[in-house]
Amino acid sequence: MGSTVSDRMIALRAALALALAASACGPAPVDNSQGRPAKSVDPPSAPPGIVENSAPVTSSLPDTELRPARAALVRALEGGDLDQAEMLLRKLETTTPDTRLFRARFLCRRGQDVQALRELEAARRDATTPAALGAVHATAAELYCALGRTDAAADEIRGGLAACGETPELLRAQGVHALSRPGGARVGLARLERARELDPELAFLVRPLAEAHLLVGRTELREERPLEAVRAARAGLELFPEDRDLLQLHADGLLATGALRSAVAVFEELLATGEGVENELAMACWRAGMGELVQSRRPEAVELFARARSLGMQAESLGSAARILSEESTALVERGALRYREDRLDEARGLFAEALYLDPENLAAENHLALVHFRLGAHELAVEGWERVLTTFDELGRRPPEPVHLNAALAWLELGQPDPARRRILHYGDLEQPLETEADLRRAIDLRRETWTVEVSAAVGE
Repeated sequence: MGSTVSDRMIALRAALALALAASACGPAPVDNSQGRPAKSVDPPSAPPGIVENSAPVTSSLPDTELRPARAALVRALEGGDLDQAEMLLRKLETTTPDTRLFRARFLCRRGQDVQALRELEAARRDATTPAALGAVHATAAELYCALGRTDAAADEIRGGLAACGETPELLRAQGVHALSRPGGARVGLARLERARELDPELAFLVRPLAEAHLLVGRTELREERPLEAVRAARAGLELFPEDRDLLQLHADGLLATGALRSAVAVFEELLATGEGVENELAMACWRAGMGELVQSRRPEAVELFARARSLGMQAESLGSAARILSEESTALVERGALRYREDRLDEARGLFAEALYLDPENLAAENHLALVHFRLGAHELAVEGWERVLTTFDELGRRPPEPVHLNAALAWLELGQPDPARRRILHYGDLEQPLETEADLRRAIDLRRETWTVEVSAAVGE
């Protein structure tokens, strides 16, 4: 507040020199909110919606539109939606100090550090009240933290406190600064929560609060206080429900507390976001399934074991769960065979498919399902199933029960493809007569009618 024009120009030149030095010879700035190097500094040019060196310009928007636009801009900047943020900045069309601070955040997120500092200094120049100057110091401190310049951030905070005392903005900046330093998570969280207490609608508080809960939760988990870690994760998720790091913390905390079914649900949510947690989810399902077995809830255990297997857990890792899945799969095949004999094909198909889900190595289930597909006219699906059965027998070096390769041959013929049908018939050297035409192929199959009946009773495994 008490600085002269000359002082401000010196400060501006020093800040620009710092930024240029950092961009020229230092490591690439890191955007802490996204965890990756920021883009290189672009050649200086006017930021969107700004005429450089202009006097402050107020918005022409009515207040009923201005307030929602600013709120939307804050959400876009906190969420990293830079395209939306740029559109809203152009809509505001102002050069007031608070809008310049928005623009500085935007430019910093976009990697244009020099221009961001110019906007900060313009806002500092135009600030006419202690509160406005405090907001400039707070924003500058947070942007310096994003650039990894924590000492410069501390200087800004001290300057702000000297100019206007402790304000919600400066408490937020203190919280962000604490989070950027090792071991500062709890202090940072306390500062941020105090800022929210003083101003529940304070802008740019949601993302650092969520980050603070994440860091505190990780510390709690590392120090073997999983219940506290779960509480921290849930507090963060209230702010950012789809944050992957917070979801991971939540799942890990639940696992550590023994809330296995709840952990499975959170891991499933994580998997749906595209996170590669298949192994963690499979292990959580297996552990939860074992817990269900202890409680004599076999159907629930089977469901969890099957999910673990579908995620890639092998029989060796499943242990006794693999035997349970095999038993349940065999029982489903028997029920499906009964429905098939009763000509209830849709029910039979569902039971065979479920049996195959429980145990993908159940060749009887695979064969029976192909048989139902054939009966229902789904010849392509029938071929796929029978070919998998035959391939498995070939890999084992064993000859399958006779009907399987003949069934596959007949399905190929139904698809109008005699060549693979011929290869299947001749693969085991069963027939010697000519197989030139489709009629020849069908006669060859007919020769085996006495030993081949297209029923479940003639299928693999019986």
